[in-house]
Amino acid sequence: MIREIKFQGTCDEQQGVMNLLGFLMMGTAVSLAISQNQERRSDVLASFRAPVEDQMDPALLEVEEKTDPDQCPKYPVESGAPGGITICRSAGDPHLVTFDGKRYDNYEVGYWVMVKSISRDFSVHARTHECWRVSCNCGVVVKEGQDVISVNYCGDRNNPYVGFMSNKEPDHGTGLERSGNSYRIKLASGAYVQVRVNMNYQALWVDLTIGLLPFDYKHIDGMCGSWDRNRNNDKSEWEVLPEDSLFFYKTTDVMKCLPKDACNHEKKFKAQGGWKNLPFPGQQQCNKERALLED
Repeated sequence: MIREIKFQGTCDEQQGVMNLLGFLMMGTAVSLAISQNQERRSDVLASFRAPVEDQMDPALLEVEEKTDPDQCPKYPVESGAPGGITICRSAGDPHLVTFDGKRYDNYEVGYWVMVKSISRDFSVHARTHECWRVSCNCGVVVKEGQDVISVNYCGDRNNPYVGFMSNKEPDHGTGLERSGNSYRIKLASGAYVQVRVNMNYQALWVDLTIGLLPFDYKHIDGMCGSWDRNRNNDKSEWEVLPEDSLFFYKTTDVMKCLPKDACNHEKKFKAQGGWKNLPFPGQQQCNKERALLED
């Protein structure tokens, strides 16, 4: 059974009503669709589905948020931005080439901010370990919105952590795929991080390629530079403490699935030919829950 309530209010007023509804409707699935008008107020349509025994696990799907596709993130492109994909590389021990083409080396062991957006929730962190007499990349963690994905060979090379660190079903278009000793993290925004793992009996080193789209031009910083066609202002002092690194990202205990009408639903992730999809652990369960909601 579905009940719908429509009300108007500011963002703060909406939150208060949402909190009250969450208390009153405890044990049910709640979905909220929000659209703004010119007075910066919002119409909120709340739909409640009464729980059916053995049909929905409230711990799995606590809240289903309806998404208006017109409200999906949009980022303006700065004048002068290059077209297509622009890449930054960090390879070997490691040798870096920034988005603006600056070349330099980083022989220190530690945790590093490779890319940090100043306009959206997007970061790429790398870790270096001892490698020969210098250092090499051993892993990477990528965060875009609530999606956090790791390819981490630091520590025990025979027991790497490869997969999702976040506990929310990834946005449509986001996924992780593997081909041999290479991994590719693709993101809903169109950005990607490709990881190639190399090892011999002496050392393990990871080569990274980070590809960004034009809307990140002039809106990033980090080891990969500020990407503004000026390689002289690219800085390399981007080390972070372990506790501030994405390698120690902590997620919620409750798994959440995307709503049926989430952004870019037509862009569901599929591995390319020759690559194997490494899916979000709860993907099948989320698909099942959505199918039950549609019945």
